[in-house]
Parts: sequence; structure tokens; C-alpha cells
Amino acid sequence: MSRSVEEPRLWLVGYGNWTGFASATIYGVGKTAKQTVKEINTFFEKEGNIP
Repeated sequence: MSRSVEEPRLWLVGYGNWTGFASATIYGVGKTAKQTVKEINTFFEKEGNIP
């Protein structure tokens, strides 16, 4: 998972081989996606702009 530098509200999940084995599959990205959701929630809570 990675967050865009130029667009802080854009997260990339399951992108590239650096995210782990089978990350480009629905099954493989599950763990990363769960962590990403937590990080996105924290981001919006801190910003005060919960969508």
C-alpha cells in the first residue's frame, strides 16, 4: 500500500511486487486492504473531513 505524494487522498493498494505475494489478486490484497482502510479512516479523522 502506498499513498500518493501529489494527491494525499489517493491510496494505491495491491500495486507492484513490493506489496507482497499475490497482492495483485483479490485474495492476496485482503490484509493490505484492511490496513489501508484503517489508515484512510485515521487520515480523515485527523483532517476532520470524514466523507
